[in-house]
Amino acid sequence: MKFIQLIALIILFNFGFSNLYSQEKGSYSTDIFGAKVYKDGNYEESISLDIFGNKQFKNNLGESASLKKDIFNDMIYTDNRNNEVKIDEVVWRSMLEDVHGDIDALFYDLITQNTSRNNSKVSIEIDIMGREIYKENNLTEEFWVDILGTQQYRNSNGESASIRKDILDCMNYTDSKGNNLSFSADTWQRMFRHTGGRERSVFRSLINQYLFFR
Repeated sequence: MKFIQLIALIILFNFGFSNLYSQEKGSYSTDIFGAKVYKDGNYEESISLDIFGNKQFKNNLGESASLKKDIFNDMIYTDNRNNEVKIDEVVWRSMLEDVHGDIDALFYDLITQNTSRNNSKVSIEIDIMGREIYKENNLTEEFWVDILGTQQYRNSNGESASIRKDILDCMNYTDSKGNNLSFSADTWQRMFRHTGGRERSVFRSLINQYLFFR
C-alpha cells in the first residue's frame, strides 16, 4: 500500500485551486441542512450531501458538480460542463489516505481541474505494474516511481518527464522537450504546501507549464 500511495496521488490536469482554497478572505459556515458554505463578496459556493449520500457542489455562477460511488466502488465525478472522471477504487482509497480522509479536498481538486474543460471523459486506474494510468479521450498518460525514487511521466504522444531529488535536496525537473529546471528545497516546499501536500500536483503543474507549452 505504501508503494501505491507514492504513485496514486490525484492527477491534476491544471495547476490551480478552487475559490475555497485560493481565497484568503471570505467566510465559512454550515447552513441548517448541513451544507458547507463559503462566501466572498457576491460570490457563494457550497458542498452538501444529497439523499443518497453523494457529494454535491454548486455556486451562484450556475456551476455544479457531483461525486458518487458506483456499484463497483469506483468514484465518479461529473459536472455541468459534461465532464466525467472515473477513479478506480484502489486509486481513490490511496488518494484519501494521502489527504487524511478529506473527501472535500479531493472533490475541490476535481472541480478545479475541470473548470476549463468541456465534454471531457477521464479514467484513472493502476495497472498490474503499479503504474497510474490516466486516459482522456484519445490521450493516455502514465505516472510511476522508479526503483531510484524518481517520479516518471510519459504519454501516448511520445512525450516524457521526470523529477528527482539530488544530494543537495534540490528537485530537478527534466522533460523530452529539453527543459531542465532545478528548485531549491525552500522553493519546492512552498510549491508543495500550495498543493495541500501533494508532490504529484507540483509535478503535474510543471508538465503542464513546460512539456505541454506550445
